[in-house]
Amino acid sequence: MDILVTILAFLLIIGALVFVHELGHFWVARRNGIKVEEFAFGLPLLPRIYSKRRGETTYSIYPVPIGGFVRMLGEDGKSKSKRSFAAQTAGVRAKVLVAGVAMNALVAYLLLTAGFLGGMQPLALCASDYPNATYRNDIRIAAVAPDSPASRAGLKRGDVVQTVAGERIGCSKEIPRLTAAHAGEPTAFGIVRSGTPQTLIAAPGTSGAFAGKVGIAPEDRYSELDYPKWEAPYIALLETVAIISATLTAVVGLFATVLTQGSVPAGISGPVGIAKVTGDIIGLGGVVLLRFVAVISLSLAIFNLLPIPALDGGRLLFVGIEKLRRGKPVPAHIEQYFHLAGFVFLIGLILFITYFDIIR
Repeated sequence: MDILVTILAFLLIIGALVFVHELGHFWVARRNGIKVEEFAFGLPLLPRIYSKRRGETTYSIYPVPIGGFVRMLGEDGKSKSKRSFAAQTAGVRAKVLVAGVAMNALVAYLLLTAGFLGGMQPLALCASDYPNATYRNDIRIAAVAPDSPASRAGLKRGDVVQTVAGERIGCSKEIPRLTAAHAGEPTAFGIVRSGTPQTLIAAPGTSGAFAGKVGIAPEDRYSELDYPKWEAPYIALLETVAIISATLTAVVGLFATVLTQGSVPAGISGPVGIAKVTGDIIGLGGVVLLRFVAVISLSLAIFNLLPIPALDGGRLLFVGIEKLRRGKPVPAHIEQYFHLAGFVFLIGLILFITYFDIIR
């Protein structure tokens, strides 16, 4: 039963986000007078399981519920109709292509805003990055390097770091910034050891292995932020930008690892991995689920913007090439070959990631 609930929840989340994405394409296309021939949910790897025509558009459901598409008149470049996609200006086509990504980003932002209105804790940035907020945290030293400035100063594993050079620490990644800024200078570390506040002096190195460092490995153990609820929309914006940045870094890491090592980084998951995480998160409450769905929605948006044929970003790439060629489009049959190759590549990538999901 738990497996069934997990699968249904996963399909519901992915299905809703795909629907929103395709709805963006559909709405902008219709707003610009483009004829939409089919609005489909699911990948067309098998015959339709549902189809209904309303007006000039056929609404379809396909049995593989991890994708979808909007088929517009003239996407293949063959139609001469003024209402075809191909007949539109490059600007209009770009708007239609970006609309799905924009919808996913908007949904993620709204979900995060709702979460922060409900008291959700930010995770993507340091606590000190949020305006008008007070915070409590627990940044502990996980390890101290032997014969380092930290060990000579008496810093120990388990110490809770509260300040560096008199500056309150919002998260562990602020410590390297402060030690680098005070290289060679005696720097005060405000810590708590066994419940007792202390101040120890360590001088970050100026050269060698400890250049700009004192030789500690800090880790964030606990953080709690108190913020005025009226700032929830702004905090959600900060969190959205931070998640996008982290996702872009992860995507670059994925392709680098696949190409150089023939494996998938531990932090990357495909459909199986996401389904498992969905099952784990369902029991953690609505606020955690909101953040999870927001992250998936932003991941979907970013992935679709990659300049890979068959994705929105790949199609945008061809629009850009057309602009560079002063309005001369790439021949339709050549573009179709590229998109077909991109589709095969994407299916292969999904299967490759899924293999690593399973063996984990």
